Amino acid sequence: MRRTFVSSSGELAWMRSDISEAIGALAAENFAVYGFEAWLVNGNGTWTGLLPEEKTSIPAVVAGNVVDWGDGEAVEVYAHRVTEYVNSELDRIAIDKTLVPGALSRLRYHLTIGSRPTPNQSTDPTLASGTPGAGHQPRHP
Repeated sequence: MRRTFVSSSGELAWMRSDISEAIGALAAENFAVYGFEAWLVNGNGTWTGLLPEEKTSIPAVVAGNVVDWGDGEAVEVYAHRVTEYVNSELDRIAIDKTLVPGALSRLRYHLTIGSRPTPNQSTDPTLASGTPGAGHQPRHP
């Protein structure tokens, strides 16, 4: 996943083709995925969540929540379940089909992550990571 985008604040985002591998690598390091966002990235480490679509002047925002890591759920089972869910949501939303010409090459997907919850621990990423939306930033998988 050498194509990982790293923002100037250290947040990570991936191409759609790398999402499954990213989720698996994060889960293997005991990071839970709490949500996802679509970004347009720039070469200077900046990004925007306002996505220009062809048939409207109002930009789209793509974000979603992910199901919790179940008590006692194995890493592989969790990673597979989250990967299936995120990919099905991205297929349903299909922002990659509606972007203005030239934007697709800059489209990346950010995963909101935090520590894997222990039994009876809140799964709120704000509580799990200490930083709303940023989560823990792992080394590059």
